[in-house]
Amino acid sequence: MAIRTVASRAAVVTLAVLAAIQVSWVNRATNDALEVPAALLAIATLIIAVSLGWRNDFESRFAAVLMATGQLLLSILAVTVGLPGQSPQPDDPVALLTLATSVTVLALLWWDRQLRLSSVR
Repeated sequence: MAIRTVASRAAVVTLAVLAAIQVSWVNRATNDALEVPAALLAIATLIIAVSLGWRNDFESRFAAVLMATGQLLLSILAVTVGLPGQSPQPDDPVALLTLATSVTVLALLWWDRQLRLSSVR
């Protein structure tokens, strides 16, 4: 178990928010081909948030970075060219909120890394 910083605790909360946003993607899915993967992403994001809050180890942080990066890329895809079977949604508030939340998770994990490095020195 690693030390917990303000940034790691904030990243846990932000990941939980990202999971909640993903649940809204499930509710808005137009077909089953998008509903099931969105539900799996929401569950995986919530599991990663719990793991990061409970263990706070390298594997949890690495999974959080991968999940936030994946969500970031999916939201960019939704805004620019659209998800499969959908048209682009540049003014969709949920996609923009997902984009901002994913960037926030990545920034918080980077800040957590900086705080860990400064405490080691």
